[in-house]
Amino acid sequence: SVIAFGLGAIVCTLDLLLRPETEFSAFMTSIKVIPNYIYWCIILLFFLSHRNHLNFSIIMKATFHGMTVLVIYHLILQPFLGINNLPIFKTSNPNAFAFLLICFNVIGTYYVYKTKGLYTSIFVAFFFISASLLSHSRSASALVLLGNFSLLFYIFFKNLNFKFLLPASIFISISVYTVIGSNLFWNYLNKLNPEFTFAIKNLDWVLNVDRSYLIRRAAFEKGLLLYKENPITGIGLMNFEDVNIYQPLDFEGNQWIRGKRLTYNSGSFNSYIQILAEGGLLMFIPFSIIMLFPIYKLVVNPLMPNEKTPFLISFICMSIHLYAIAAIVNMWAWFLIGITLAALKRKNTILI
Repeated sequence: SVIAFGLGAIVCTLDLLLRPETEFSAFMTSIKVIPNYIYWCIILLFFLSHRNHLNFSIIMKATFHGMTVLVIYHLILQPFLGINNLPIFKTSNPNAFAFLLICFNVIGTYYVYKTKGLYTSIFVAFFFISASLLSHSRSASALVLLGNFSLLFYIFFKNLNFKFLLPASIFISISVYTVIGSNLFWNYLNKLNPEFTFAIKNLDWVLNVDRSYLIRRAAFEKGLLLYKENPITGIGLMNFEDVNIYQPLDFEGNQWIRGKRLTYNSGSFNSYIQILAEGGLLMFIPFSIIMLFPIYKLVVNPLMPNEKTPFLISFICMSIHLYAIAAIVNMWAWFLIGITLAALKRKNTILI
């Protein structure tokens, strides 16, 4: 599937030369990113071929320290000390920060659990969750919460004596319900991330009025229309924004975005739709096989070794996020896909 995905990218690009209606600039746009797609395929093949020789302990340790430094840099050093203005430093982009946090925080939390114990890992999880809330990203706030809670619940229940399972479940359910129902919790959450809090309390408004969500729906509609015009080989890599097509905008709330430039000329805001529209079925099918493999492993072996769980949770959180952002054209996304596939296919269950 990895090789088929890379070959699909090449074929889809060359196919543009055979279409008389396609401008040469579309071909040039695609050919420029072909090396990226080949590079990402090489990353996957490398991780898969070396899966039994990779030192996952070092990968987890580096992930934890890297994420900790990133949080400190983005939330403290950059806004308060202006360190990003110095020649050797770069500005940390909010979207990139949110994406990296979603992808790798759970791996960092699990590393601390294995090396320092459960209580320290709970503190680290709280640290990453607070960072996600302070990022003011709704998706990061939700998915970092989901990822860490999933990991901690998995660790807790897997190590719990069976006779305590029912009372522990009841106690945790009552505690969570009490905390979520308290005004103190919602006031604290609102101070950290008012956008996220507002979205939770006003979901109908988000679905029917929020411009950010509605533009994503319009981009989804555009992607499907582009796919229907070129179902096999797509419109060419990185051409989503440049191709214009009539959009009926047949969904609730369309009046808030109809006639706006970003409604018709923005990116895909959806990695799956981007692959489908730009690469057609020739790229979408192998890409789907790659992305569904970890889910397949979870279904056939839900009680997989503990060490593989953080990679799977991180992968699932990223996969959910990819539905709301066009971030598949990103080295870190493919790095996570690669190490997840390697961890799940590794014969030796001890990773750390």
